[in-house]
Amino acid sequence: MDEKLRRSPSLIPTAVEEVVRWVSPVVQFCRTAAEDVENRGTKVRQGEACCIFYPSANRDEDVFPDPFTFRGDRTPQVTGDPSMAQRKPRRDAHAQRRDE
Repeated sequence: MDEKLRRSPSLIPTAVEEVVRWVSPVVQFCRTAAEDVENRGTKVRQGEACCIFYPSANRDEDVFPDPFTFRGDRTPQVTGDPSMAQRKPRRDAHAQRRDE
């Protein structure tokens, strides 16, 4: 990978994204459900706590092909919802901060 980045410095931003996916510097992100929701068959009721565990999400086989392999030339989020990589961070309408 080092040699590939030396030959093609334009790959550096993509490699940085893959490093962040791979190491998952933030472990979890918790919220309280503002309303009843269902995600992949799991129901979360209003008022229940829910957490995103980034290391697990970053190995999601529905989003990342071969997710357990580090690939510095991986294009982030090449499967799943193609608009995902272009979304700007926003507050989720279905969750609120636990401290609110």
